Amino acid sequence: MPSFRNTAAGWSLIAAALWLCTGSRLLWLCAGEVATFFYQPRPIAVLHCFTLGWISALLTAALYVIVPALDPRHVARPRLAKLQVVLFHFGAAGLVAHFWIGRMNGMAWSAATILVGVLLLPILLGPSLWRTALRRPAALAFSTAIFCLFATAAVGTLLAIDKLEGFLPGNSLRNLSAHAHLGLFGWMGLGATAAWYKLLPPRDSFSIRATGGQIAAQTLAVLLLATGIALGSRWVLVAGAVLVGTYMWHMGYVWKGIRRDASVPGMTLGHLAVGYASLSFAFVCGALLSWRVSVGSEMGTRLTEFYGVLLLLGWMSNVSLAAIRRIERTRPSGRPLLQSGPFEFFLLNLALIDTLTGVLAGSATGLRLGAILLATLGAVLALRAVAGERSPVRTGDPH
Repeated sequence: MPSFRNTAAGWSLIAAALWLCTGSRLLWLCAGEVATFFYQPRPIAVLHCFTLGWISALLTAALYVIVPALDPRHVARPRLAKLQVVLFHFGAAGLVAHFWIGRMNGMAWSAATILVGVLLLPILLGPSLWRTALRRPAALAFSTAIFCLFATAAVGTLLAIDKLEGFLPGNSLRNLSAHAHLGLFGWMGLGATAAWYKLLPPRDSFSIRATGGQIAAQTLAVLLLATGIALGSRWVLVAGAVLVGTYMWHMGYVWKGIRRDASVPGMTLGHLAVGYASLSFAFVCGALLSWRVSVGSEMGTRLTEFYGVLLLLGWMSNVSLAAIRRIERTRPSGRPLLQSGPFEFFLLNLALIDTLTGVLAGSATGLRLGAILLATLGAVLALRAVAGERSPVRTGDPH
């Protein structure tokens, strides 16, 4: 039986830690540009380190552990799964590298490679999700999350080609923003929703009848939000309000389950609390940006960056680490492979505070301090993942 670190899920966790280190280093190098104006090639390279790299790798690891647990008839294809991880992160590395050096001609093949990696996920996990989607809320939410990931990757490929050919209609900044929101709230948001539906205690597992409406409303709100941003429509406020409601709806289920489960550690609760508090603040920022504050102004630039940091570091990083802590494999010593304990919680959220302060003040120093803390967190997680003890893979019980 292979060790967990030699599976697709283990490779994804190692990749996540390495991407966090990479993104932190690049943030240090271009802190001045980020503090001045975000919509430049090198700051966008940093953004993709955290979205395509750090958070997507955490969610992919969750997929590879949770989906086999949903379907007893799941057929594992370990070699193809590892190929999927390699293709996805090879394409992501190419995209980040070409953004960093400012060469648009390499972005199309990099984005296409990511798209191929994404298309392997339905081949690997689709049959199990299809068999259980009408019975298990996690399967339904994971299915919609993978669809949103495919849509995000396809739009990203079109945007990369558009850099060379200039064929897409509309405003390029709005198109990029729609692409980002589809990835954040579609792939990442629905992926986190799916993970926590599975990670609730078994006695509190909810039926698809109870949760199907929440998942459908969340998916529809994400698609309307992305479309509204691309078209410059005012309905983004309505879509955003609906999206807020769906997350509160989902969190009601999560807190009900956690409240009855004494085994949930305090740090997991802390990650969730910070994560959803950050999401609430981010929605306020998003409403201001779509209603009152011009994105092109100095205040708009800083508020946009503040909004992005809240979503990536505050919300998704905290919620994803909480989910990984809940599902990761346990060593013989009883310590998980990637432990998110008090030290990691402190590093992540101190980095969040420093980075938020840096973007509001337009301070490169604040951003660099946040980058140091994030790099430290990434190094700790990478060392634990690479040097972790061999432990057998147990896919039947992610708890």
